Amino acid sequence: IQQKQFNAVMQQRRDEATQDRKDRTSVVQDNKDNADFEKMGKILNPDLASSRSPFGKSALVRQQAERLDAIGSQYDDQNGLDNRQITEIATGLNSMLSNGASTVTGTHGLLPKTASGSIASIEEYITGLPQGAQQKEFVQRLMDTVAREKQVANSQMLRTQSGILGPFSHLKERHPDKYYDTLRGMSIPTEADGYTKDVMDYAKKWGKTPDEALAIKKQRTGGQ
Repeated sequence: IQQKQFNAVMQQRRDEATQDRKDRTSVVQDNKDNADFEKMGKILNPDLASSRSPFGKSALVRQQAERLDAIGSQYDDQNGLDNRQITEIATGLNSMLSNGASTVTGTHGLLPKTASGSIASIEEYITGLPQGAQQKEFVQRLMDTVAREKQVANSQMLRTQSGILGPFSHLKERHPDKYYDTLRGMSIPTEADGYTKDVMDYAKKWGKTPDEALAIKKQRTGGQ
């Protein structure tokens, strides 16, 4: 009996020692991962701020699109927007499409030629729009374009971010929630945002972005 008790005590001590080593190893790994999260953030910030890289250009378009979308979605009825707000959307969209300061060239196809000479011309055109269906239709065209540009920017960011985030794939595997929350906190789209598992599987299988895979799926299933 004494031998059995002794063996049990020794086994318990070995188990505790093993668990202690695991805990210490886990703490060390967590510290390394936290340092890598900081490193990832420091790398992403310059890329987001840079208008020279494809990733940075797309990030700028996405940020501008989100700002314009916030203006346009203030009211259920877009006739609730006043001329100042509509002008802000139009000039902001122009800046977004021209990828720089407003030059009015980016609103090609949305405005008549007579209103495409200057920002003042845009304001004059919008002021002259009658309240009602015509103004609502114009605002809807603007917002549809904003949505399309944001979708394109999302796809480009997803396509180009792998080169930046590749060295941090271990963080996605070990801390997926924190990894995706970090990206979302920086307004960076992720491959897990708003997509069902089958779409993600198709994207991986076909070598496409989730947006592209979703579009292909809809074509093959008649929009389902």
